[in-house]
Amino acid sequence: MNAYILRNILFPIHERMRGRTTLSELQKLEAWQRLTSDDLLTLAVGRCRKILHHAGQEVPYWSALFTEAGFSSEDFTSFDDLKKLPVMTKADVRANQETMLVPGWKERMVINHTGGSTGHPLTFYCSRERETVQNAAKLRSRHWWGWQIGEKSLDIWGQPLALTPRERLRRTKDRIFLNQRYLSAFSMSLSQSQDYVKIINDYRPALIYGYATAIYQLALLIKDNPALQPTVAPKVIITTAEMLHDYQREMIQYAFGCPVAEEYGAHDGGLMAHRCPSGGYHILSDLVYLETDEDGSALVTSFDSFGMPFIRYRIGDRVVLSGRKCPCGLPFPLLEEVCGREYDMVVSSNGKKIHGAFFHYMFKSDSRVRQFQVIQNHYDQLEIRIVTDESTPFNGEDRLRERICHEFETPLEITFRYVDAIEPESSGKYRWIICKVRG
Repeated sequence: MNAYILRNILFPIHERMRGRTTLSELQKLEAWQRLTSDDLLTLAVGRCRKILHHAGQEVPYWSALFTEAGFSSEDFTSFDDLKKLPVMTKADVRANQETMLVPGWKERMVINHTGGSTGHPLTFYCSRERETVQNAAKLRSRHWWGWQIGEKSLDIWGQPLALTPRERLRRTKDRIFLNQRYLSAFSMSLSQSQDYVKIINDYRPALIYGYATAIYQLALLIKDNPALQPTVAPKVIITTAEMLHDYQREMIQYAFGCPVAEEYGAHDGGLMAHRCPSGGYHILSDLVYLETDEDGSALVTSFDSFGMPFIRYRIGDRVVLSGRKCPCGLPFPLLEEVCGREYDMVVSSNGKKIHGAFFHYMFKSDSRVRQFQVIQNHYDQLEIRIVTDESTPFNGEDRLRERICHEFETPLEITFRYVDAIEPESSGKYRWIICKVRG
């Protein structure tokens, strides 16, 4: 589809059909990024005060908590005042889900599931308004790299290869209205990866977006097969959902001949930071306030989560904040690094590589599973540790064993262990995929 027609006609129609005002939000966000640092801070404090006032007035959970803490949004003048409130955890969301919602909003919100990289499946709700702001924020960050609405993009994402009729219809719609294609990150066999590289070369996307490990696997394939190297480089490759190591960035840049950026976000926490062309990892401080507790755990307060407010929410990552300034001139503060966020791939004996997100998709919507961890000690052995909800014991072993063996395509010994808790690593991160073999 012609990019000009899509950007000016089809994309606006698509967003109106979805009930979203993405373009007007994008215009607002791009105006905010032209503010000075001081003016942006003033804006952020005002936006935070607004969500705090809303939470205290409209949300039963926060109203009771504010009263207990002796906190009033009227007295909120700086982000230091947030420290008067306790930290919000995933356990709090599970235990108080109904009272964390604005009464009467549930029907107009979108239900969401996330296990993140912690292995804790979580159900929460997101309003269309917040979804609109998140989409606009992604577009703004992509504009930093010269990509424009309507240009081709390709997502390498955790989607099954076998699509339902509804999913196929959605993919067709996205290709027509968004110039967007998808490739599944679940199965990365040699033949599948070769097909993916050929699709990329034929499609010639201006932007590639997806899991760092999946894109890295394609980069390794291109390195070993120089004839597969793209003849037209994307404007940028953006990795998300997991850590991007320097060696991965270098290999991806070499293979695809383009810069590589990281996006830091989560379904529950929202979009929090993005890398710019000058190298700065910018905290999107017009959307969120990101702080750390005494052990470096990230706490996020979202300014747009009005239906289900997330305030001082422990997202499950450790981060290092930075006091440096970026030469690009953007007013946003910087993030030094995200520590301990990584998906492993598991490897079958026939060389097929399966992204860890495969297991996330199996567990994320099962309310009986409180936490899980997959350990691969040998090619033909998996150990799956599960923490269950005692009130509704887990009994899905046969179903999971069948799905996993089908995906591996080789004989596989799977052991299920039920444990009381899964301890974090020294980094403070819960690794939910641990692969001890390398293909």
